[in-house]
Formats: sequence, C-alpha cells, structure tokens
Amino acid sequence: MQENKDLQEFSAPEVKLWLKTKNFSDETVENFEDEQQKIDGKALIYLAEHGSAQQYEACGLKTVGEQLHFKQIVKTTTDDSTTTSRLAAGCRKAHKPRKEDIRKLSPMNQRIYKTKRSAVRQAAINKWPGNDIPTFKKKSTALEELEELVNQLKKECSFEPADFDRKGIKQHVLDVLNERRRHLRSGHDYTKEDKRKLKKVKTDSDGSSSMASTASTEILSEQSEDEDLSPRKGKTSPQIIPETYTDDDSDYDQPLTQVSNNQPKEDDKEDKMTDEEKSTVPSNAAQIIMQVAFNALQFKDISKKQLISYVKKYKLHLKPTTLEKNMCAQLLAEYFIQEGYVKVQCPLNKIDREKVYKLKVF
Repeated sequence: MQENKDLQEFSAPEVKLWLKTKNFSDETVENFEDEQQKIDGKALIYLAEHGSAQQYEACGLKTVGEQLHFKQIVKTTTDDSTTTSRLAAGCRKAHKPRKEDIRKLSPMNQRIYKTKRSAVRQAAINKWPGNDIPTFKKKSTALEELEELVNQLKKECSFEPADFDRKGIKQHVLDVLNERRRHLRSGHDYTKEDKRKLKKVKTDSDGSSSMASTASTEILSEQSEDEDLSPRKGKTSPQIIPETYTDDDSDYDQPLTQVSNNQPKEDDKEDKMTDEEKSTVPSNAAQIIMQVAFNALQFKDISKKQLISYVKKYKLHLKPTTLEKNMCAQLLAEYFIQEGYVKVQCPLNKIDREKVYKLKVF
C-alpha cells in the first residue's frame, strides 16, 4: 500500500491493511475482507457517507460508537488526502506570478513587473540567439550557463511586490526558450531578419527621404520667390523682417534689433543658473535615486511626464514643463532625501544603488 495513495484508489486487500493501521478489531477487518463484501476504497468512502445500519452491521460495525468512529476516520483520511493533493499541485505550479496576482498589483507595480520581465526575456534571447537553443540536462554546460545568467539577473530583475524572485526569473527564461522552440518547429527562422522590423526600417527611411525631398522643394520654391521679389540692381530697399510669435512661456520681450538678437540674454543666464543651482545632487546620483524611488530597472523606464507631475505636486519649480528630464530628477532627488522618502548611505558623487533605500511611499 502506497503512503501517498488516495483512499478511493485502494483495492480490497489495501482496505484491509488500512483498517488494521486504524486499530479496528480483527472481527471488523475480517468482515471487510470477506469476498462477498468486496469493499474497495470507493465502496469504503460511500459506506462511510451513505451506509445504512444494516450495512454497518454486516461489516462488523455493530455499535453506534463503532459506526461513528468509522465515519470520522474515513472523513479525516479523505480530507487529508485532498489537502495533500492540492499542496502537491501548488508545488508543481510555475514560480512566476499568475495573471490574477498581477491584476491585484497597483498600475505602477504592474508596469515595473512587466519591464523587469521584458528585460529577462531580452537577456535570454541575447544569451541564446538564432536557432540553436540548448536543452538543460543535469551537469551540462548549458545548465551552468543558465544558472549563471539567472544569478546575474537576480539583482536587477527581482521584484518582491509581484513575488518575482530567482525561481520566477529562471522559469521565465525557460518559458521564453520553449516558446522559441515551438516557433522553430512551426518553421520560423531566427537567423533571418524579422520582416516587421525590416518593414519599419524601410518605412522610416522612405519617410525621411520624402521629408528631405519635400524640404528641398520648399527651399527651391522659396529661393525662386525671393528672386522674383528681390529689387533690381541699382535699387535699394530696406529689408523687412517678419514678426514671429512662439508658444513659449517666456516672459521676456522679443529682441528689437538684430544685434540684440545675437547676444545672450542676461535674464536667460540667471534663470539657467537658478535651475541648476536649485539641486545639489549630481545628475548620475539623481538618476539612481529615481530608479530606487520608482522601483525602476533603468532611468529610461521612468517617463519625463511622471517626473514633471511630481515636480508640480511638490511645487519644486514654477514652470515644470520647461525642465529637462535630468533637471526634474535632480530636484526630486534632493526633495526625497530632505523629506525622508529616500535614504542614501554613501557620497552622492560615488553613489552605489545598493546603498540607496526607499523608506516610504511618496
């Protein structure tokens, strides 16, 4: 009799052995063993749930106490067997987060998880490009390379809110490679350029050529018009400079003369210096602080729009939309440090991501 075997799968002899382990009397065991009864595992469970008094007595369970004891033991055994089966199924499931678990995450954490998962996918493709996809047998070089890759990705690609740890990263690498194997069996060739990419490149180049051609045509047209409108030799006329308007939020007046237009504005210099001096955090340090604060794998994963929204929220600049992405990061980094959202335990000019900690949600 197998220890992990379900009770309903027992044969009649196995039911007999099981009854002995549960300390039933020899008379009861013999009655169950009777060839006329033929009680296997399924019949045993049905007897415990729906048996009549006459059936119990035929099996040697004559007293009410014995009958109740029998029912309780069978019920407990079947419940334990069901729980064990569920746990075993849970152990066999993939270590990656399930779709329903991902949906429970916040929108920000969902984006971060998908970004990290995409990074794992790209790393797997870069490690084993083309059509030669290895199989990972025990004590093989390919398995060692897989473990090495997973260890490299663990630091940057693990994401605790989604329970995406080392096992999840390894499982995703294997899933990506299995997917590529299926495509190979379907006739796909990874050594050839993707037609979609080629089409996009061609479209982009055609668009650039078209734009260049259009621009050249416009320039020639403008030159022709200028020649028609230009004064004849021997005659002079003052050059008319058309008045232009911009959508800038600039508070400064347009230059009145050509000379003043070429000279840098003193107010611009002052504003520029003011922006840069508003933060004492170096650009590189600010980027790393933002990665930790936003749980991002890389600085480019954080959009400029996100940073501007927080600069507005904390009123760190009068005109946030005019700032560059790095400037937003510097202002926010200094603010997060001052307000205790982020803690940096190393010099800012020699920053180490492992020594930058997010203390609270902002």
